[in-house]
Amino acid sequence: METITNLTKKKALHILLIAGIMLLPIANFAQTKEQNEQKSQVQTFEQTLTKEQKELLQKERELMKQQREAFVKTLTEEQKQILRDNSKTQEQKREQLHATLSVQQKQMLEANEQRLQQSREQFRQSLNEQQRNMYMHQNREMKGNKNQNSPENGNKQMRTGSPKN
Repeated sequence: METITNLTKKKALHILLIAGIMLLPIANFAQTKEQNEQKSQVQTFEQTLTKEQKELLQKERELMKQQREAFVKTLTEEQKQILRDNSKTQEQKREQLHATLSVQQKQMLEANEQRLQQSREQFRQSLNEQQRNMYMHQNREMKGNKNQNSPENGNKQMRTGSPKN
């Protein structure tokens, strides 16, 4: 009797394992489909932008990249090690890094954040009503997806970016 029970448990475990493996592609397909829909919405939005708006976004991307590179150059070896530590979540890394930032690094991040906010506002002001509606709809959906991927919902992946003061 005991061996039959053990065999039944093993068989049930194997069935569950196989079923789980079979369901992985379905979950991955749903996530990929959602990502493709978001990418399509972004592309549709970008098609409505004027040449000047596209140039503004491109300049902004380049400036953000330069600022990020400049900030990374200021990091100490200890701070770089914090960022490389894969045993912590992004939020934990951000908090630990923030605790080690110098006054100069904090000022640099604050100035970058203020400039980014001004740039976002300038971009929003350049949008016509149709573009504004698409932009707001796209932002609402992305915020909803971020909330679904938040640690409170069991997902450790978080948006990466500069630590906030």
